[in-house]
Amino acid sequence: MKRLLALAVALCLCLSILPGAAWETTSGTIGESHVSWSFDETSGRLTISGSGGCEVFTSPEDQPWAALRDEIQEVWFYDQADLAIENLAYWFTDCVNLTMAEVPYTTSVIGEGAFAGCTSLVRLMLYYSSGENFSIDPGAFRVEEVVETAICYPSRNESVGLVLAGYDWEAENRSVSWYDVYGAMPLLYCYEGGSAHQGDYFNKVWVDSCRYNIYCKWCGQYLGQYLSHSFVNGVCTKCGKTNGSSSGGGSTSCSHTSTRMVYTPYSEPQHSYEKKCSSCGDTLSSGKEAHVDDNQDNICDRCAYEMTRFSVTVPTSLQIAMSPDGDVTTADVGAIVNRSTGDVKVSSLQVKTVNGWTLVPYGTDMAHQKVDAKIIGFSIAGTQTQKTGTTESLTLDSRWTIPQDGSLALPYDAVVSACSQSVQEQVMTLVFVLEWA
Repeated sequence: MKRLLALAVALCLCLSILPGAAWETTSGTIGESHVSWSFDETSGRLTISGSGGCEVFTSPEDQPWAALRDEIQEVWFYDQADLAIENLAYWFTDCVNLTMAEVPYTTSVIGEGAFAGCTSLVRLMLYYSSGENFSIDPGAFRVEEVVETAICYPSRNESVGLVLAGYDWEAENRSVSWYDVYGAMPLLYCYEGGSAHQGDYFNKVWVDSCRYNIYCKWCGQYLGQYLSHSFVNGVCTKCGKTNGSSSGGGSTSCSHTSTRMVYTPYSEPQHSYEKKCSSCGDTLSSGKEAHVDDNQDNICDRCAYEMTRFSVTVPTSLQIAMSPDGDVTTADVGAIVNRSTGDVKVSSLQVKTVNGWTLVPYGTDMAHQKVDAKIIGFSIAGTQTQKTGTTESLTLDSRWTIPQDGSLALPYDAVVSACSQSVQEQVMTLVFVLEWA
């Protein structure tokens, strides 16, 4: 359910003015496609989002973020169901400080050079449902010296594990370990079976009347010890243990041999659960746990609770370059992207100058202003400054409402008074307040 009270999020954006200088672009689109990218300089996170596919890279120089390689630490793909990126060849080559990355389940090929030269990559997350959905080309993960890397994938999908195990990680100088992407349990590698170890019912070895060991059905690796009682009227006929008790003897009217789980919505982040006997209805155990949404449909897979998610991505900085003759150039900073479970809106936008700068109406003719007056007029997404001072709340209209899974482009411009010398400083802070529409 959607919250009754509005959820407000305030984000600050900084504006830089660099007369006669250039900057590193931190967002944009890939070619002429609808696949967009943005880089957060604070966290080192590169985010890929949008829809559809794009041209296959033929070399690392095709990376739009090539100038940021040394700064990228994480890679995340949003809107995975909408993306159709065929091949990740050369996407992250030589991102030497990249430590963690995920691959969208809609990408069919992890191509040559995809993560080659990523000497700090220690965690890779995959979400494929079948081994038929993807392949890995030789050279995709190549590094010069051995790097330990954790490969996280859905362990219940055995065919995915077989594809991963069949890849020559040793030739790539990757020492890999296996983990379930939806949990924290390590999956030990089985060199006989070519995947994680798998237990087999027929490989039980009984220790006594009620305990047995399980071994890998492929290589014989010991996987643990389990219990198997035979209760009649609540008492195990093998060892005398009472059902549900730590001591022997006694009896109950039901052996509770068949159980079922009952899940009930409890709160926005949690549901309650009960383990009940299918025969008598007794509650055998209970508790609370976080909602589970493996299929990412915003509905809990266990209790059917409709989960509310407020998730909005806003560019972190705006940059302006002013040439010696006064021409102003702005960067393409992308858009505000709404990945929430409903429509959101920018309810207020406040502009505040810093470092001695003064706001003026965007229509001010700077040709008649004094040199080094340190005044600036600003426009963003069709909304302009109208007053003179250090702070102004801009007037917003319906264009600032962003539908679910939609975006709001943020084209911007400025008029700036002439400067007698180069200036490189923050001149403005923008505070966006977002809430449910």
